[in-house]
Amino acid sequence: MREEMDMEPVHRDYGSRDSSHRTSSSLESQTPQTGELLAMDPKSTWIPIQDSPKEGARVTSGTNIQFQMNTSPMQDLSIAMEKFQHKYRMMSRHKNANHILELTVYFLTGLYVLLAACLNFDQAKPVVVFYSLAVIFLVHRLAKPRYNNLLDFPFWQKSFSSISSSSGSESTCRRLLSCGFYIAVCATIGFLVIFWNYRDPSRLISAGGLLFLVFFSVIMSKHKSNINWKTVFWGLFLQFAFGAFVLRTQLGFDIFEGLGTAARTFLNFSHFGIEFVFKPSYPQDTPNAVSRNGSESNMPTTPASEHSSTPMPTILGVTVLMIIPFFSAFISALYHLGFMQFLIGKIAWLMQRTMGTSATESMSAAGNIFVGQTEAPLLIKPFLQTLTMSELHAIMTGGFATIAGGVFAAYVSMGVSPSHLISASVMSAPAALSFSKIVYPEVEKNLEDEDEDVEEKKKPEDDGYENLVHAISAGATDGMTMVLNIIANLIAFLSLLAAVNYLVTYFGSLVNIQGLTLYMIFQYVFYPLAFLLGADAEDCTRVGELLGLKTIANEFLAYDQMTKMMKDDLLTPRSQVIATYALCGFSNLGSIGVQIGGMGALAPNRKGDLARIGISAFVTGNVACFSTACIAGLLYKSD
Repeated sequence: MREEMDMEPVHRDYGSRDSSHRTSSSLESQTPQTGELLAMDPKSTWIPIQDSPKEGARVTSGTNIQFQMNTSPMQDLSIAMEKFQHKYRMMSRHKNANHILELTVYFLTGLYVLLAACLNFDQAKPVVVFYSLAVIFLVHRLAKPRYNNLLDFPFWQKSFSSISSSSGSESTCRRLLSCGFYIAVCATIGFLVIFWNYRDPSRLISAGGLLFLVFFSVIMSKHKSNINWKTVFWGLFLQFAFGAFVLRTQLGFDIFEGLGTAARTFLNFSHFGIEFVFKPSYPQDTPNAVSRNGSESNMPTTPASEHSSTPMPTILGVTVLMIIPFFSAFISALYHLGFMQFLIGKIAWLMQRTMGTSATESMSAAGNIFVGQTEAPLLIKPFLQTLTMSELHAIMTGGFATIAGGVFAAYVSMGVSPSHLISASVMSAPAALSFSKIVYPEVEKNLEDEDEDVEEKKKPEDDGYENLVHAISAGATDGMTMVLNIIANLIAFLSLLAAVNYLVTYFGSLVNIQGLTLYMIFQYVFYPLAFLLGADAEDCTRVGELLGLKTIANEFLAYDQMTKMMKDDLLTPRSQVIATYALCGFSNLGSIGVQIGGMGALAPNRKGDLARIGISAFVTGNVACFSTACIAGLLYKSD
């Protein structure tokens, strides 16, 4: 029978030892076993932790007993510092090795880009642009720890503070300098707008439309006295600056025209898979077919739609919607590789530094440029529970004001300009934050988000994918779910619109109004808005019809109707561009339920708040899209 012993603290002195010989390794080697107590010196003892047995209880010698070391605070600090220094040295070596590898990759890539540019610069221009952007981001990342104060935009405010404090009138000096800066920027923008449009003053109608949208948002504002006009100014400035870069500079036009061409070419490769699945037969004698022996003459070299011997089906669900799984798989792969998080983080950092918005809403707004209204909140899922009402309103508005990458592919395949779709999504992101802060200003304090940098919110998390193949497969499955969702909505909305249109025509005929349709009502109700956006006078009724169709049904039907008008030459190039920017957003009635359901599943305790602000965010999202169309109308040049 095992001998029992009392659980009492035991002190054994093994003699004093020089503290200089105590290391973390010796500490681990001297860990006591059950029933044995060791001491590092006369002042430190091992004492048992009585977590299971109560004090005074008797236990057998075979019982598992945990021990902790009772040391002085200085000894604890010395041991902790020693461990920390060891881990830091190991991390530094690993980090330096990663830096060397990264710089080597950049250097070799630079040599390749240089060689390609020397051989054919026009063909290598997209590669040169992307490599230049990558180098800029690398320099920023390496310089940020050393020059963080200068990179904290706007750094001039800190300089103004030091200048004004020396004169004893800090507040007055800062206000004067800030007012002077804003007046100078507004004067510059006004001069450029007049200079670009003085030959055709009718284009300035778009400027009046933008002012009307701001005034309308102020009327809708829940707390008019709390509007932060600095946030509003910077949001509109970023919107205008990006639009001017794309539509008024040759470099910006070439970059986005190249991006549009690259996107269209890339999406055309989806026809390989579509053709293989949906064709009644896949003949081996076509230029696109891959022969069984893999002969080079039969290997595909161009998209299948260009050289196919059998015409592709003209069904919308095949030729347009089946591109979505392909592009969704591509986006999912980029997320798994970390590229999308990096790009979104940089855009969010710019908006947070300039507009002064919180890290969570900036990250969500940047995510909405590339992903959908229910996917972007996943970037900030851990923080949804504690968001203020203003932040929640801004996140919902951002979802309404932009489109997802998957449907972007569908719109491009329908014939919509990819370069304008890309620039519209980017321009609408700061616009959504700007107008949301007018309609629902911040009056609360989110303690978890106060003074937190967007980089802190962008913590690496497991995306749930085992590898790249798993990410691509899951992305394709998600894309097919989106396809089924779009098909269901198209069937439902087209059928309901046909029914409502029949009833409108019927009731009109009862009072001798012949030819009255729902689309005619859209034309006249939205005619003033189309005029304020800057559409040509002869196109206002048609653009008004598109705006009504987008708002009541969805933007997919509106873009489909717009492409039909374009084929029939019913819209001028200027009206086409304005309509493209105005329709680029999920701000329709059906999306209200989508957002409440999607975000409510992520934050169940906020479903009531989401329902209360859903209509307001829907209207604000439309206003953001229309403001982007106004700026496009100001900056677009048909020549």
